Amino acid sequence: MRKVASGLLIGTTLATVLFALWLITPAYDPNLADPIASLGLILISLATSGLGLYIATKRTFPVPLRHAWGFLALGSLSGVVAELIWFTLSFVLGRNPFPSIADFFYLLTYPLLVVGILSLPYAPINREQRLVLNVDMSIVVLAVGVFLWQLVFADVVAQAASGLPALVSVAYPLADLLILSGLVSMIQQDVQGVGRRVLLFFIVGIILTIASDVLFAAGATLQSEISFGPLNLLWLTSRWAILVAAVWQATQSHVEMKQMPSFSPLLRTNLTYAAVLVAMVVAFVALGSLFRSNVRLYGTLLGLLGLIMLVLLRQYFVLQDNRRLYRELEQVAVTDALTGLSNRRSFDQALEREVARAQRYLRPLCLLLIDLDNFKLYNDKHGHLRGDELLREFAQLLRTNLRSSDMVARFGGDEFVVILPETDEKVSRAVVEKLGREVNAALASDDGVGISVGKAFFEPDMTASVLLDLADRNMYREKASSPGR
Repeated sequence: MRKVASGLLIGTTLATVLFALWLITPAYDPNLADPIASLGLILISLATSGLGLYIATKRTFPVPLRHAWGFLALGSLSGVVAELIWFTLSFVLGRNPFPSIADFFYLLTYPLLVVGILSLPYAPINREQRLVLNVDMSIVVLAVGVFLWQLVFADVVAQAASGLPALVSVAYPLADLLILSGLVSMIQQDVQGVGRRVLLFFIVGIILTIASDVLFAAGATLQSEISFGPLNLLWLTSRWAILVAAVWQATQSHVEMKQMPSFSPLLRTNLTYAAVLVAMVVAFVALGSLFRSNVRLYGTLLGLLGLIMLVLLRQYFVLQDNRRLYRELEQVAVTDALTGLSNRRSFDQALEREVARAQRYLRPLCLLLIDLDNFKLYNDKHGHLRGDELLREFAQLLRTNLRSSDMVARFGGDEFVVILPETDEKVSRAVVEKLGREVNAALASDDGVGISVGKAFFEPDMTASVLLDLADRNMYREKASSPGR
């Protein structure tokens, strides 16, 4: 599958770039551009639907992710049917394809895309977070709706445009508002098991789709001449971006259901404010044309717009302070104050996640419980301050000699725990031997301070508490078997 997906990606990328270059050359022929673009859209959407169905049927992927890509594949397939009908009516039968049954299948892609977006494996949110999410979605959709009213809908109403062509033209921007709500939902939540690159290209595809639909609707409703060359390029690029997302998702060997921020907090916290600002600028432009002849009203309107922008800027600074304070509190909540390692609470959560992942994907997992031997004697002899310094040195030694994917935490007192994902008996033995050598080299003069290590390996149906208890018993067994400890 990796070779097939890479071939599809390379081929469609070259074809899209060549089409873009052809548009700016003297050899460009508008009569050929439409059928070529239509065939390109068919092939790209067909490839996307095929990859989406592959993801939907691959059992190594989480069920929510498979369901999501199943609907996304159906949406792409609906686009293939629509484009085939459009191509047949326009270039085979010589009929005007707008409006036609093709528009039904074009519009059908939007609810399928939305269902797919909403089916992605999002991290759980509580009732209050869901309420905030719905408010954010409403703000962005309403702001874009105001923009579309100014650009498209108001002219349709003013000119009393009617009939099926006007109705269908307006249906596309309305459908765009539907997928825009799904887009906001995706940005404002953490998606589990989906990489940022996949989400980024998927979102780029949706944004380009919205842009091309709005431009098409504006031209069609105002009965102005539409340049289909750039529009075709927009449509091709939007489908290509979604294909890239499908390629990257399909080529992942397995997916970890770990929670991670899908997008920058800067984008999340400021998306709604940017939407409000766009709506205010549109309103100012619209009202400005009405009040420009009245100096008093126009000056008042200008002052109100400036005031609102300053309030939004002030709110932005407040949000930045709140985010900084939240990060600091979050760091304190999961960090051991003495050593700077993760604390017991953070470790418990991480172990539950890693055990769940090992259970789901049948991957190896090793847990180390490490005890500093003779630490009490060292502490009694040199004092608590020197003992604290020894704990910090040992914590730094663990950080330096473990992989970035490993998690090390202070378990309590002079005990430390290490989670080693994707680690079997052979690798864990090498890790323990390396730690023993480093401890002997760094702490050789510290009154016989050494380490006792208890290892435990995950087995099917084993819980996190059972794994930890096994490591604890093995650690005490190791300590008892070594004289002088």
